[in-house]
Amino acid sequence: MDVEIPILKQEIEQDEEFVVVDSGDLREKVKLHDYRKIYSVPGLYEKIVYDLLECKSPRKVAELLEAEVQKEEGEPNELSVLDVGAGNGIVGEELSRIGVNDIVGIDIIEEASEAMKRDRPDIYSEYHVVDLTDLDSGVKENLEEKNMNCLVTVAALGFGDIPPLAFANAINIINDDSWVALSIKQDFLSDGDKSGFSSFVDELVEEDVLHIRNRESYVHRKSLRGKDLHYEAIIANKFQEIPDRIIENL
Repeated sequence: MDVEIPILKQEIEQDEEFVVVDSGDLREKVKLHDYRKIYSVPGLYEKIVYDLLECKSPRKVAELLEAEVQKEEGEPNELSVLDVGAGNGIVGEELSRIGVNDIVGIDIIEEASEAMKRDRPDIYSEYHVVDLTDLDSGVKENLEEKNMNCLVTVAALGFGDIPPLAFANAINIINDDSWVALSIKQDFLSDGDKSGFSSFVDELVEEDVLHIRNRESYVHRKSLRGKDLHYEAIIANKFQEIPDRIIENL
């Protein structure tokens, strides 16, 4: 299987990026955000995003989380993590590497779950294929009963993949007095943001839902033309549930 990065005359939107995949029998254009197709081919996601485009986000967020937990004289093995937008388990693998033993994965597509079972079957204690904007009450109750004390979502917010409402519902699943670790494209936290995340994160801080412990800019990966894509990693403490009036406005 050969993967070719196209020659582009100008930058294109991140969710429009594509590569050309040649399997020998078929040569086709595959969008980087076409997760259904990418996850169906073993190793394709890793080859594109990590080998060719040098993605650093999972390790970066895991290491920042570890550092903040240890500042509070805790250890990662004390965390019970909800991994939102878990994909085929790369983030879970990094969490396991720093010592987290209990990880529950959530993704919205079945192909992610199948890829996880194929590629990293021993990482998650449970893995659910659910839509967090329309969460079944039984699944929600099951997740809440696990008393998870940490939410992690890496490079999955924005672009329509995980909207603010889904993120809000995930935050409300974990216990109060818990950790929240996320990474998101800097554009989605800027004054000109149209995704809704900039104002939503600001509101969570203002309402004392979240207290930010560390916030760091870093290079998520390269674009197809070699440009650094800048993301923000945020490690925070969740103090309380998000009020209904905030969720109703999402």
